[in-house]
Amino acid sequence: TGAWKDFDLAGLTQTLNNGTRSIYGNLNIPSTGGTYTAGASATTMAGTGGQTTVTTNGRSIPFPITFSGTGKTFQLAGALTFSGTTTQAILTLTSGILDLNNFTVTASRFNSSSTNDRSILFGAY
Repeated sequence: TGAWKDFDLAGLTQTLNNGTRSIYGNLNIPSTGGTYTAGASATTMAGTGGQTTVTTNGRSIPFPITFSGTGKTFQLAGALTFSGTTTQAILTLTSGILDLNNFTVTASRFNSSSTNDRSILFGAY
């Protein structure tokens, strides 16, 4: 639980408990190391303007992620795969641009009901 500019879990050897957190910069989840507790509390990629990168290195995410940033681009650096129940494997786009960067997203649910400007870029443009 908390807010961070960049959230880099490289070198994590302990457990990251599920909790509400806001990330205003890049998210980096390494392919190995640490344990991630599944849960329904969302991690929000937030902010305004600019671009941030979401890197999961092939690791499944056991908690929801919300993208919410007016004028911000959230770019994937690899496939984004969620695991867990239908209350955990959720991708929400509230505002901003989700740039899939030619990668895939696998989730139980996708939410995007808002009057905010938002879009998804699927590939080369």
